Amino acid sequence: MESILQLDTDILIYLNSIRSLLWDNFFWIYTSTIIWVPLYVAITYVLFKRMGWQAVWVLLAVALTITLCDQISSSIFKPLFARPRPTREPHLEGILQLINDYRAGRFGFVSGHATNSFGLAIFLSLIFRKKYFAIFIYVWASLNAYSRIYAGVHYPGDILGGIILGTFIGWGVFKLYEYITIRHPKTNSIRETKFGSEVQFAVAVGVLSFVMIFLSSKILLKIMS
Repeated sequence: MESILQLDTDILIYLNSIRSLLWDNFFWIYTSTIIWVPLYVAITYVLFKRMGWQAVWVLLAVALTITLCDQISSSIFKPLFARPRPTREPHLEGILQLINDYRAGRFGFVSGHATNSFGLAIFLSLIFRKKYFAIFIYVWASLNAYSRIYAGVHYPGDILGGIILGTFIGWGVFKLYEYITIRHPKTNSIRETKFGSEVQFAVAVGVLSFVMIFLSSKILLKIMS
């Protein structure tokens, strides 16, 4: 176990050292909730456009997914394992490079960002069943998870644990949603819902958000220099 934990630390130090001011700005903006509001609105629009009022059931399932991911990772796993974040380890003080001196909370296993991102990504990819959307949402989730290593607030092991937990929760909530919609006589089964090119609109909004984040990062870099 000691050798595994040391490897986890070594990987963190190496990955955390690969950085620049541009990517500092990028990941700081990237992990802001408000920057992704247009994407969330676009996904909601696509759901209602194809499913009508029954999209409410999907949104409730999304809310359940996020709630379970957040509460299980933060209220159960973190206090249960009580693994200090790297930013709370005295022997890593001065070694890790932080963004705006952000240190986050006391415990880090598992990563809430990784859990939430992959829980949502798994659930939505199973709802839309479009390869291009799956690629986009998994890239989005992966960058969100990696940003925590880049910022020095999580070990890679915290991220891996969050990805696994989020995957199980997202898949489990989808299976529950699928079971309920199949059995409920007034609800169309998700198997009967065929999403078309409108999903491309949500992906386009997401890609545009990526571009805006990168351009904003470059503008900030010029202002800072």
